[in-house]
Amino acid sequence: MTIYEEHNVNDCYDLYNICWSGALTRLDEAIENEIDKEFFDYIVECMDGDMTELTEVNDFIWFDCDEWLEEHKPHEEDED
Repeated sequence: MTIYEEHNVNDCYDLYNICWSGALTRLDEAIENEIDKEFFDYIVECMDGDMTELTEVNDFIWFDCDEWLEEHKPHEEDED
């Protein structure tokens, strides 16, 4: 059996509706820190292709984006 899914994803909110588990935590972090547009652009750039499996995207967000988020979210000293 083969099952194919197609998702048109335009932003982090679209991703939020189809991802799961730890990826949702990372997406929440980007949205709460108001860096969701930049984060989405980063994900698209890293996925580098039209045909990407949802599991691959989810796992990338979940396991490989911690450093990017830490570097790009505002820190308390930046608010002074």
